[in-house]
Amino acid sequence: MENKKKSNTGVVVAIVIGVILLFFILLGFAGFYAYKNIVEPKINETIKDNTKTNGTIFDDSTKSGTNKSSSSSKSSSSSSKDAKVASKDSPLELKEWGLASKYAGKYLDESYAEKTYIDVPVRVTKVSRGDKVIDDVKTLLQEHHYKYQEPKSSQLEWVIVDYEVDLTEVKFGGSLGTNIKIDSSVKGSDGSSVKHDGITYILTTVDVSDSKYVKEPGVYSGQFITQLPKGCKDYLIKLGNSYQNGAESYFKGE
Repeated sequence: MENKKKSNTGVVVAIVIGVILLFFILLGFAGFYAYKNIVEPKINETIKDNTKTNGTIFDDSTKSGTNKSSSSSKSSSSSSKDAKVASKDSPLELKEWGLASKYAGKYLDESYAEKTYIDVPVRVTKVSRGDKVIDDVKTLLQEHHYKYQEPKSSQLEWVIVDYEVDLTEVKFGGSLGTNIKIDSSVKGSDGSSVKHDGITYILTTVDVSDSKYVKEPGVYSGQFITQLPKGCKDYLIKLGNSYQNGAESYFKGE
């Protein structure tokens, strides 16, 4: 009888241990699923939309705290149906529409699950520079939790570039939506670094568009900040990038 009790006890212990192991296995699978389907896509979009803040002008060490969201502003626009890729050899004028890649992903719509990036119409609407924009630069940097710094060279001045992105043909099937930021850079007329008065400048940009996600089609306004050599007009603004065969378009500066 005693041996039978010991045997029953052993079976019960084995069952308890098995249930505990099964619980932790299921918990592990649940955590992995949550990471791959919720956390990782969000991280990827954040990374892709914040790759332009390092370099000779902006340093991540000047940024603190978290982004503060403000309301997105829709902008009226002429037709962008004829937007096309514009190369550095045939750049567009201000207010002309080009095509640029935009991070999408399945949380914007399931149809983007495999493609990830889509091409959307974009255009540069305004370039403001010089002493008159310093106060605006300070305000925009503060709103995005960057510390204002004087240009690293007396030959450089602050520049604010306004652009528009047309999302009217984008599918909004998910609940997350998307931000309006487009990758940006400033290049010389040959597509490499900006050159002025015999000096080569490696310039970077920081996007200060509204960080709030939009959840419906429309034309939205964005901005980025950079610096340029004073008096330099021989430069190009590039929107979008060729990552995953995405579109990128060049625009003449002023």
